[in-house]
Amino acid sequence: SVPGGGAVFNVNDKLFLGMALGGVAGMGVNVDDIMSAGGSQPMVTTKQVFRFTPAAAYKVNDALTLGASLNIANQSLAMANANFSLPQNQQFGFGATLGATYKINPKLQAGLVWTSKTDVADMEYYTTTGTVSFDMDMPASVAFGLAFKPMPGLLVEADIKRIFFNDVMDRITVTTPGAPYPSALTFGWDDQTVYSIGVKKDMGP
Repeated sequence: SVPGGGAVFNVNDKLFLGMALGGVAGMGVNVDDIMSAGGSQPMVTTKQVFRFTPAAAYKVNDALTLGASLNIANQSLAMANANFSLPQNQQFGFGATLGATYKINPKLQAGLVWTSKTDVADMEYYTTTGTVSFDMDMPASVAFGLAFKPMPGLLVEADIKRIFFNDVMDRITVTTPGAPYPSALTFGWDDQTVYSIGVKKDMGP
């Protein structure tokens, strides 16, 4: 499980301040063929990201609300294969999120959110033959959603989200002292589109 938590403070009728913190899961994987040359060299990665997000939202009018947050991340990464092992290393990174919600009518509301790439400092490993370093950031994303209230006590929400993995996890150039460390990590991740739908029903008082 990934722990998380958050809080929102109502400053006045228009301004809200908040913060959230928690882990980002799903980034540690075993990659069957990662080398740019040779092939058939499985790589085991252990990646953990802890993110702290101070945020603010402003209610422009009864229909439109705008929001923004600063994304502060601590990324921890270890990698190993049959030829070498790079131990867990931690670096900080920063990004931002901008969002808006718009109430179309009393029953229908739309939302749009953009999250920038989180620019993480280079992962550096000091080995007996020299320094191994590379830049592994967290991907940007954009999402759109609709929330519909067909009747009191019932909410239906549908979202579509595009995550730009290819920009940060396709091919990563490595600064290396030489063998056995590769000159590039060809993870080969593609961009991903995620569809989701949720239903909330009040069962009673």
